[in-house]
Amino acid sequence: MKSLWLWTLGTFVVALAVPLFWIPFLGLLIAATINSFNRRAAPTEPRATLSRKSAEKAIKDSQALPKIGEIEVSVSVSNPEANPDSREQTYREHVEHVVSVPNLYDIVPEQFLGSWEKIAELVVLPPEEWRLEMTNGKLVVDANWKFIFSAKAETPWQLYLYSVKGNQELLKVGIAKDVLKRKEKYYSRCIKKWEMPRRDAIFIEELFKHATYGFHSHQLPQWNVGNIEEDVMLPSIQALMEEYPDSQGFTEVRQMPTDAAKQTIEQMIQDVKWNLYVDELLLKYGIKTFGGEAPGISRPAIEVPHLKWKLRPHDNERAEMERELMESAEGEQMKEIRAELYKEAVEEEKAIKKICWRPADWN
Repeated sequence: MKSLWLWTLGTFVVALAVPLFWIPFLGLLIAATINSFNRRAAPTEPRATLSRKSAEKAIKDSQALPKIGEIEVSVSVSNPEANPDSREQTYREHVEHVVSVPNLYDIVPEQFLGSWEKIAELVVLPPEEWRLEMTNGKLVVDANWKFIFSAKAETPWQLYLYSVKGNQELLKVGIAKDVLKRKEKYYSRCIKKWEMPRRDAIFIEELFKHATYGFHSHQLPQWNVGNIEEDVMLPSIQALMEEYPDSQGFTEVRQMPTDAAKQTIEQMIQDVKWNLYVDELLLKYGIKTFGGEAPGISRPAIEVPHLKWKLRPHDNERAEMERELMESAEGEQMKEIRAELYKEAVEEEKAIKKICWRPADWN
């Protein structure tokens, strides 16, 4: 901008002596004027300002508040502002178990605990007497879980909650490629849907059916959670089934609050993705089946290994990246460094694979 005005001034001086230069002078004068006007008229990008005190508060809030269903909560240090003695130990242990955050009351300031405790109030866990138990340090369950464990498709899928026509207390959980195309006659509206790999949707739906079975039936299932048992089904669900005799999916209907259903699924997604191993997930959400009879007595049983459900706990591209850099490195010393980094990356990849779930083992 400044140089354009200098050119205009120089041309004016020359034009005083040489009339022919009046033409380029006028052209430069017009261009400089237009340019100056455009710069003044152009909108400026807004700039946000944040005081140091506000910034520190924002950081503290983002670290303290739970982010269920979004990112992993991983904290291992104590917080001097925490006050664990403000709650009884039994209650603290309950909340920490429900939200899967050990030592929560040692790391979160008291003013932020309400958010976590609200989650713990909403998340549904099965009654203590219904839960699965370890036997000789191992978790053995019915072979019906084999179908769930063998799922390996990671194509995009949807887990959904639908309300039920004529009864605001009833909800229907299910999975589908497209929730809008998966509708029974008694479906009302889609309350919420979660998109995830198909194998995750299958697993989380099964966990939900187990954990919330008390909102479907008065007692443990005599067979499995997917079998209809009219004699012990809640009256409201039984009436729904009688009203829509040609429909299906009644074993997935629950009489429970919407907020509790949504938060339970959110917590399950968090636990499956980040917090717990498969055996820990079943101990937290799973229930006994076949009337509570121990598996392996009159029917097949399987042992649940201590592995992560995700095929890849996190995308590990380091080995491939290091290999490419090693091939393109210049100089012997750089190649040696890259070779060592590549070796470390391969070992890291092997370690990750050791804790990954292997669907092929259940085929």
